[in-house]
Formats: sequence, structure tokens, C-alpha cells
Amino acid sequence: MIAARRIRICLAIAALAATPLGIAACGSSDSSSAGSGAAGTQATAPGAIRSVSVQQAHDQLEAGTAVMVDVREPDEITEQAVSGTINIPLGQLEARAEEVPTGKPVLVFCRSGNRSQEGAAILAANGYDASSVEGGIVAWQDAGLPTT
Repeated sequence: MIAARRIRICLAIAALAATPLGIAACGSSDSSSAGSGAAGTQATAPGAIRSVSVQQAHDQLEAGTAVMVDVREPDEITEQAVSGTINIPLGQLEARAEEVPTGKPVLVFCRSGNRSQEGAAILAANGYDASSVEGGIVAWQDAGLPTT
């Protein structure tokens, strides 16, 4: 069962890396490569991970319409965190995926947006409706959004 999950994760990551839309979801500012999808997410090719802006993530978190998982390491969280997030370091996410609530979209958050892509792929491979938060805590702070 674990081997099957790893294969699904590898396929999701490979699909993300192999598509122009996957590249756009990793932080390209070329808005012509992806349109707007439902609930403020970017439209993506099958297997690619959707992404949301920090403002969209903030609004969804505040409204209670999404759950946010911070995949940074504990020492990074002590420096700067976002209230209401669940911290599961990326290296532990697959083993601890059952700790992520179901029934709402999951927004995956990190420092700059790179680990969140992998974290969203892991959760998507485990059946979650997961999106990556573009730019992570760096973009969150740049946007003047609240931190603890």
C-alpha cells in the first residue's frame, strides 16, 4: 500500500514537471499559460497541482472554507507562522496524512512555494483536494498578511 502511494506521488510530481501548466503553477508569472479555475485556483492539466495566491489562501482560511497545512520544519515555524495552520513537516506528510482534516480543500504552505508543490502532490495522491500556496510565507509577509 505504501509502495502504491509512492508510485502515485511520483506520477503526480512527474506530471507536474512535464507540463507547461505545472511550470506556471511553480511560480511563473506568465498569466497566459493558465486561466482561473473554481474557487480562485489556477486551472491545470490533469495530474498537475493547482495553486492559489496568498490572498486567496488567507481569505479561504479566514472564511473557514479551507484547511491550511504548513510543511515547513518546526524551527521555521517558530520564526514566523500563520495562525490556524496545521504543521506537518514535508518529510513526515505522507506518514501523517491522516491528520489532515477531510471535507474541505487543503492549502499547502511552505517558505517560498517549492515544498508546498510536493506536499500538495502527496496529499492529492492520498485523495485530498490539495493546492499549493504561491510564494509561501515570503509572499504572505510581502502582502502584509497577519503572522504570529
